[in-house]
Amino acid sequence: MINLYQLLNIPPTATDEQILEALHHQPLEPKLTKAVHAWLLDPVVRERYNARLYTQEPDFFEQITPLCLYRPDHACLLGVLFLPIACYLHAFNWQALGNKEKAKQNHYVAIGFLFFILITLLIKIYLGIQIPTAFGLIWVFVWYYLLGKEQVIFIKDELDRQYQPKNIYLMIAITIVAFILWQIGNYIA
Repeated sequence: MINLYQLLNIPPTATDEQILEALHHQPLEPKLTKAVHAWLLDPVVRERYNARLYTQEPDFFEQITPLCLYRPDHACLLGVLFLPIACYLHAFNWQALGNKEKAKQNHYVAIGFLFFILITLLIKIYLGIQIPTAFGLIWVFVWYYLLGKEQVIFIKDELDRQYQPKNIYLMIAITIVAFILWQIGNYIA
């Protein structure tokens, strides 16, 4: 039996996106490319393929270290207090999962929200106009429904929650400090 994972130099836990990316970077002969599409990109067939491969090469599967990810649902909750932290946690997760495009999108939202905070503080300082907090919550809801929810569903469905959760307590502390500083800045301005 051919170990397609070794041919593509990917772990058996690779996502469909990682498999396609590896196939793009390491073109195989047409017969093997067809096998990758048929065996690895169909979840039902892949499960049987992995079971059969495990009986022949159990050492290959023992080398796997579980992914270390921040819990995306916890990150979403932190986003209610301070959205950039949630965006960065999701970006770190997408990078670990091999999806650089989704990571960039989360970085852009975080930077955009930081600019939004700066602009609202400047408007309050120089024009005396208080921007309602609801505008910040709109950012949170838009981010959640466009980007955040997708990762929660992806990790639940694709990884079946089989990952090593990273410690989030430091991020909670940073979020609380950032939220307090934001409130102080709003109060002073």
